[in-house]
Amino acid sequence: PYFAEQRRMMAEKVSRDSIQAWAKAYDWSGLGALLDSALAATDDEDLRTTLLAAYVANAPHVDSLTARMLLAEVPPESWKWTIGYGLLRQAIYASGHPDDHANFAMAVLRKNSNRELRAAVLEFLLGRAYQKKAEAEIAILYAWLVSEYPASFQAQYARTEFDPDRAVQVGKPVPAFSLAALGDSTVTYSNDSMKGKVYLMDFWAVWCGPCIAELPNLEAAYQKYKDDGFTILSLSFDNLPEDVTKFRSDAEHKMPWLHAFVTGGFQSALATTFG
Repeated sequence: PYFAEQRRMMAEKVSRDSIQAWAKAYDWSGLGALLDSALAATDDEDLRTTLLAAYVANAPHVDSLTARMLLAEVPPESWKWTIGYGLLRQAIYASGHPDDHANFAMAVLRKNSNRELRAAVLEFLLGRAYQKKAEAEIAILYAWLVSEYPASFQAQYARTEFDPDRAVQVGKPVPAFSLAALGDSTVTYSNDSMKGKVYLMDFWAVWCGPCIAELPNLEAAYQKYKDDGFTILSLSFDNLPEDVTKFRSDAEHKMPWLHAFVTGGFQSALATTFG
């Protein structure tokens, strides 16, 4: 019922804030009762912990007691931590005391034989170090991840976010770019042409749900600050420029700012440059 209602609201373009408020207030007691009855129906400890792991991996809301129970009963070397991507992350955060379980994550790194899981745990610990602004720890975890698991998507993500030599960083000039304006090839938008302006670069596509959900916030920011010199440069990763033109013909999605089309999308040089 939860996912069906979520899909309905998204199809009807209910605002993100309304969806988040609904999700926060959703009553999960029925799912919790189902877990309790399943646990009570078995004396098999292996099955019990498997059920716990599956529940924590898949339930959108997990109470702290259940999360702590899983962390206490499933050892770090167990295969059960591979039940659902992000299970360990979910359990640690849902426990209510994530700092108390950092050592458990390190134990998974040392003892678990699953490479995909270890790469995911390194990404998790790297994110935690970033939140704490622990620069030395970030450097160690980043080097560990990209050297030991270079082909993993976690390493690919880390290179865009934590590589000390990455192109996009706070305090560094925006990387060089140059694109023709959508609908007018005689106008070019580039890092040079945008000098002196305060602008937001918005990488998006009409097929990208989160991008569309963010449009009301972009619109609000644009309307609030446009008279102070602020603008938005939306860079489309769509299949065709016409996709953007058709989308903006809807009165709800005028997007009255600057637009360009990125030929090649994710395979373009621009995508590589901006990570």
